[in-house]
Amino acid sequence: MVQVVAEWSMSQKKSEHIINYILRKTDERNKNSSQRKEYKKTQYSLDNTIFYCKQCEMVWSDVPYWVDVRKYVNYPKNIVPTIGKKRKICNECRR
Repeated sequence: MVQVVAEWSMSQKKSEHIINYILRKTDERNKNSSQRKEYKKTQYSLDNTIFYCKQCEMVWSDVPYWVDVRKYVNYPKNIVPTIGKKRKICNECRR
């Protein structure tokens, strides 16, 4: 009878403890996250196309044709910060 109990206990699988299960699953997820592609900065930066006009005190930008049909956009005052923007006269003031 002792042999039967010993065989029965060996044939059963031990259930994994919940903490070990969670640790194993999070390790698998961390391995997958390191295989993701790294973020690459796009070649086109909008900061290079946003300017500040000293005459009308508006922030304006050149707009790429795939974004909008207009050639440039004037932004309302106090919406876009002017610090660090290049000073360039807008198309409205040139006319």
